[in-house]
Amino acid sequence: MTKTRYSKQRELIYENLKARCDHPTAEIIYTELKKDNPSLSLGTVYRNLNFLADAKMIRKLDVGQTIVHFDADLSAHHHFICNECQQVYDIFLVMMRKDKLIIELKKPILFSVELAKIV
Repeated sequence: MTKTRYSKQRELIYENLKARCDHPTAEIIYTELKKDNPSLSLGTVYRNLNFLADAKMIRKLDVGQTIVHFDADLSAHHHFICNECQQVYDIFLVMMRKDKLIIELKKPILFSVELAKIV
């Protein structure tokens, strides 16, 4: 395995993502970090997020949209995507019965499930 040198920008991006629960896109992270880091480029954010995903430090969520979301929570959980706002939520499978899926959410939301698929 080749060694990768330390990158302050990578650390900023990783720490920003670890502190969140909203599954941001690269653009959201870039916009937030750019305020205090004017030399940061969107390309740098994309490259570092892809590096972190390849290193299995974060998850890259391809949720069937044209935009990719990122998640630093590596615990066993699934995702719920709202069809209205495209927000991605963490869900935790509690129990699965023949005709019913029982889940827990990190934060309460009102929703109805139109489609469930395992990908």
